[in-house]
Amino acid sequence: MSSLACGYRNGSPHLLVLRCLGPDTVHLERVVFPFELLTFHCPPASEVQIWRLSGAPGRRGRGGEGPPQEELVEVLSAEALRLEGEDEGPSLPLPGLLEAPAADLRRRYAEDPSEPIRRHLAAHERLAAAWGRERIVRG
Repeated sequence: MSSLACGYRNGSPHLLVLRCLGPDTVHLERVVFPFELLTFHCPPASEVQIWRLSGAPGRRGRGGEGPPQEELVEVLSAEALRLEGEDEGPSLPLPGLLEAPAADLRRRYAEDPSEPIRRHLAAHERLAAAWGRERIVRG
C-alpha cells in the first residue's frame, strides 16, 4: 500500500489531537502541541480530523468529574496535508517551514548565548540538514 508524507502545524495555543482515518480503520492518532509541526505517513484516501479538548486540565466536566469534552475543529484530506507529490515536487516545503523557527532561534541565541538555546538551535539545524539529505536521496 502506498502512503503519503503529510505534515500538520498546530498554529493555535491549544493542545490538539490529530486523527488520521484510513479507508478501513484509524491509521494514526497523535497529540500535537501548540506551534508544533507533526509529520506523518498515511494512506492516500485518508481523512484527517483535528480535535481540541474543551475545559482546562484538572477541571473535567461539572464538579471535576467526567471526561473532557472533545470538539471537532477541522476535517482535512490527506492530500491537502501532503508534503511531497509524486511528480510536481514538494507541495509544502519543509525546509521553508523550518527556516522561520531557525531564524528565531538564531536571534534568541545572539541575545542570550546560553547552552540550552545553543543545543536547541543545533538540534533544529541538524533536523533541517537531515531533511535536505533525505530529499536529495529520495529525489
